[in-house]
Amino acid sequence: SLIPALSLTAEAFAPFGQVVQAYADLNAVPSPRTARITGANQGTAVKFHKQALLESSYPPELNATTGLSVYRCKPIQLEPSGGWAIKLLERHPATKQAFVPMGDASDENALDSPGKRYLVIVALNGPDDKPDLKTIRAFVASAGQGIMYNTGIWRKSSISFCIFR
Repeated sequence: SLIPALSLTAEAFAPFGQVVQAYADLNAVPSPRTARITGANQGTAVKFHKQALLESSYPPELNATTGLSVYRCKPIQLEPSGGWAIKLLERHPATKQAFVPMGDASDENALDSPGKRYLVIVALNGPDDKPDLKTIRAFVASAGQGIMYNTGIWRKSSISFCIFR
């Protein structure tokens, strides 16, 4: 069945995680917000503190660590109808996971034709420890928005996060 893709907003994404972004209008920052907003870099920047907190619930005996990975993705091609087939969902049952687009670089390593948005597909965990398909949602995020999934959220594998045209 078809799942409409909604614009990514902090309020709509709240059951699944947090949206990480800077806001041009400080009054547009969602409330309630535990983050502070302060001036930074000698008045040349605004800092949006702690938009998404890191946490891990791996068992201590695993000696798991928090890390940062970088993906280099090519834009996905949508079907002529604008659709895209979901073939697999995955989740991290013991940790949050964040994806933050890094924009188009202006060097020889840049993609030839970077996109301006990306697709986010999520679902809550069901009572059978499988995706609750009644809760599946699709969001279109701008290249200026990152996301942090809550622990245990089902999501489309990272390929769907590749920016598309």
